[in-house]
Amino acid sequence: MAALIIISLILVTSGILWFVRRTKRMYRSRSFRMDDQSSWQEKWHDLEAMMGDKPAHWPTAIIEADKLLDSVLKSMHLPGQDMGERFRFLMRDEPKLRYARTARFIRNRVVHESSFELDESLAKEAMSIYKKILKDLGIPLIYRRLSITL
Repeated sequence: MAALIIISLILVTSGILWFVRRTKRMYRSRSFRMDDQSSWQEKWHDLEAMMGDKPAHWPTAIIEADKLLDSVLKSMHLPGQDMGERFRFLMRDEPKLRYARTARFIRNRVVHESSFELDESLAKEAMSIYKKILKDLGIPLIYRRLSITL
């Protein structure tokens, strides 16, 4: 009987700890600093401009979008030594974001395969996935510059 009570207490305690950690992480992930948000918005605006330029800029735009996502994941305090580890943790924690693997796959091919040729449809697909990930994480990507007229 005592063993059953101890096991029950352990299970309840571990459940409470899991809930507290998950709630804390969810709270942190949605409380981005305004300075970070504005710099992310500016960066995204620049990346969209790169996509409209020459096809030679598309790989750079994808790599930079991945770096932008990594800075967001770092600000969410996700564990991991590098982007890959943080990304895997996010996929485990947020299964609805599994569609993001496609963008990472395209990015990894751009970076690691010298013979990989990035066409327009793949480049646009990767960028639209990065945009959707950022929006799903709560990052508003509408960039507005304040204009003051005198």
